[in-house]
Amino acid sequence: MLRELAAGAGSRVERHVLDAAVHRSGLEEAKEQAPCIEFRPWALAHEREPLGAVELAWCLKLDRIHMPPMNRFPRVHALLAAAYAQPVLRQLCR
Repeated sequence: MLRELAAGAGSRVERHVLDAAVHRSGLEEAKEQAPCIEFRPWALAHEREPLGAVELAWCLKLDRIHMPPMNRFPRVHALLAAAYAQPVLRQLCR
C-alpha cells in the first residue's frame, strides 16, 4: 500500500497518512518501505544530526541551482560552489 501511495495513487487523506508515516519512521525506513521515495544526501545527515542554520541554507541554495530556472546559469553555480568551498565565505549565507 505504501508503494501505491508513494506513486501518487490514493486519496488526499491517504497521502497525508503516508507523509505522517515518513515523518515518524525516518527517511531510511521510508525508503525501505517505498523505494520510489528520493531525498538528498544532506537530508539524511540533517535527520541524524541537525545541520546549523548556515549549513542548511547552503544545502538548500546549492540544491536549487540544479532546478529550473536556476539551472540555466552555470556561472552562478560555479560561483556558489567556489564560495561554499571557502569556510570564510560559507559563513556569509544567512
